[in-house]
Amino acid sequence: MRFKKMCATLAVLACGLMIGNVITWAEEVAQNTTVDYSDLGVRRPRIYNDSKDVYLDTGKVKGASWNADKKELTLDNFKGKGHLCLDYYDAKNYDYEKNKDKYAAEQQAHKSETITLVVKGDCTIDGYIDCRCNLKITGGGSLSVLEESENSKRYEYEPGWYTISTGEFMDEEDKLSDCGDIEVSNVTIKAAIFYGKNIKFDNAKVNRKFRLATMTLAEGTDCFYAPFAVCETISVNNCKMNFRYEEPAKNQMNYSLYDQYCFNAQKIIITDSTIKFKGKEKAYMTYPSMPFGEIELSAIQVKNSKIGFRKGQCFLKDDYIYRFSKVNNGKISEASIHKVYNDGKKKYIIDKTIKAFGKKFKIVGIDSSSFDSCRKMKTVIIKGKSIRRIGKNAFVRYPEVKKSITFKVPKAKKKLYTSFIKKAGTKKFVVK
Repeated sequence: MRFKKMCATLAVLACGLMIGNVITWAEEVAQNTTVDYSDLGVRRPRIYNDSKDVYLDTGKVKGASWNADKKELTLDNFKGKGHLCLDYYDAKNYDYEKNKDKYAAEQQAHKSETITLVVKGDCTIDGYIDCRCNLKITGGGSLSVLEESENSKRYEYEPGWYTISTGEFMDEEDKLSDCGDIEVSNVTIKAAIFYGKNIKFDNAKVNRKFRLATMTLAEGTDCFYAPFAVCETISVNNCKMNFRYEEPAKNQMNYSLYDQYCFNAQKIIITDSTIKFKGKEKAYMTYPSMPFGEIELSAIQVKNSKIGFRKGQCFLKDDYIYRFSKVNNGKISEASIHKVYNDGKKKYIIDKTIKAFGKKFKIVGIDSSSFDSCRKMKTVIIKGKSIRRIGKNAFVRYPEVKKSITFKVPKAKKKLYTSFIKKAGTKKFVVK
């Protein structure tokens, strides 16, 4: 065995001599965590805008101090104009081509580090906050990441559209694995969008207001509410979060509306917390308005927590996206089928009730165009007797499918449900 190991080692060394430096600096980092990169440059916090760059480690910036040993930036009632890069790489005058492997290794090693942002008092950044490693935000103060510049007016973004991110690709969810983790504790968040790999809120407060933003593109005008957090896993522990959605303006209702998510993750864990959604029903009429994103209900764990929903919000369970059609004081009592999520089936079953977020409630309606993408659909079984309405074109498929649909309904409701199905515009159908 010892002989085989020696042979393997010699073989690797021989290959190295033949093809050059096989072991890169990135691999050396994995083997030796004490590699020194100080000859290349130093990472410093920097805030920058169109007019100037300001380094926050000089001790000359009011309300900002940097502890290089702890990798900790403290902001005290800080008002910043520009984008805050917590780990700007200030490279020395060095031969990049000669040392590009070493530069790449430094970047790779930096990803595993953690920068702490200590927030004291009321702090505002007119720009985004970012780093390329793990980020911890704490300190007991409040933080707002806003955009109040002319750029904001030109693109008609809402205040708060700017992000706190640990990754470079804001719109590409498949790049989340390249991001660092974010931990937010003992701080109040007033305005921000969080973007990272895994995000943990612990003993934090959130008072976030959303306004429907309008963006004019070449193909038309679109409206959207910004999300609050985008990541792989969100953990909320001992937090109080209030999210208020302002009503759209009249002219905005004529535009295309994006899907609305507050949390957008693959897994959500909420423990010992209170989360409230506020705003009138019109604010939740985007398609669809899903506060916890387009994930299965089974991926949302709620323990010892209160969630105050609003009428019009939706959630995903099994084959359907359900809409809360009756909510009193944040408590759901009725729901409708808003949209079919799994549209490739031949048979669909609509149950009497559904259980979600620890409560059981009746299914009382089927929304307009909810089955319009189900081109293979042949049979619909309605089990409950509580259906009070079926929306326009609920079972009309696009492009048009000429085959008939068979409905199986409770005998006591056959006449009523037949009239609902007919009035909804269903062309060919049989009710049994």
